[in-house]
Amino acid sequence: MVESLYSTIYFIKGGISLREQIKQPKKMSFDEFKQTYSPFFIDENYENLVDSEIDSIVDSLYKNMKEIGTIEGLMDYIQSDEESLANILSLLGFSAEKFMRITSMFRMTQGDNFNTEWKLSQIRAKMLTNSAFANKICRLLLNGASDEEFSDTIPKFYLDNLILDERTLQQLTDKKRLKRLVKQKRDGKYNNDVGDRVEDLIEARLIKLGEKYGITYEREKFVPWIARNMDFTIPNNNDPYVIIEVSYQITTSSAQTTKREVEVKTSEEIRRHNIQNGKDIAFVNFIEGGGWLGRQSDMRKLVHCSDYVININTLDMLESIIVKHVPDKFFTKEKPELID
Repeated sequence: MVESLYSTIYFIKGGISLREQIKQPKKMSFDEFKQTYSPFFIDENYENLVDSEIDSIVDSLYKNMKEIGTIEGLMDYIQSDEESLANILSLLGFSAEKFMRITSMFRMTQGDNFNTEWKLSQIRAKMLTNSAFANKICRLLLNGASDEEFSDTIPKFYLDNLILDERTLQQLTDKKRLKRLVKQKRDGKYNNDVGDRVEDLIEARLIKLGEKYGITYEREKFVPWIARNMDFTIPNNNDPYVIIEVSYQITTSSAQTTKREVEVKTSEEIRRHNIQNGKDIAFVNFIEGGGWLGRQSDMRKLVHCSDYVININTLDMLESIIVKHVPDKFFTKEKPELID
């Protein structure tokens, strides 16, 4: 007999195996779930990749930004590097969001009637084709703190950070300091990318289960009767029997309350659909990351509204959930037996 947390396989004499038997899935209580919880997801391959990317950015800053103390030198750098604006903002310690707001203000004063803001790549593209706009942006970055053109429309609190003076440029000589600056400005991207990695981990498990049982899944597809995209639907989005939503939060934010409200509403839609159509669709929430520990009231409600909650340490449970809730007709290979 071979045992794991969620499955048991029995063998008879002579090495001929019986039908695989898997333990029934059981919804964990909030306290049980917390005991299995991990505040951080560590993927060494991804950490090494991020470190390599940051080292590359630092090398670019160190090599190419030494002449950015003039309008001509700054513009040369912006022309030569697609990530130049992001790198300069990192050096200044100025957020891309605030910079985009200021750029939107410039567009408004020039009579540009727009519906969406430009991203950094679009701002750079405009600078490459419009010398007057490029000159204005360069002056803002170089000496916005003391340029009278900006003081009437941009708060001093922001402008004080917009100066590429000798003291700021001195940071370019210290690679360790540069690396810290780049990491600080990449923090949001890192958090989002780790969340994507967590989803990839779940997808890898679904692929493995697909190879074992012949079942299918779909990722980020619209479910018509819920009227929204769901992270994973098994076997498909038009006729799902297991629906998985993923939330990995490193930090806390009001978005977690919004997430909880959306998932509670989704759980109600699924239960209503089950009653009206005689189905047994399971709603699974994958919850992980230290941010949820800081918003435990929201996490508790997420756990309560779910049929099952899983995390990295209990991902094996996904197999028994699928076996229980997905009908036999969707299995092209032998389906195991569920046992108590």
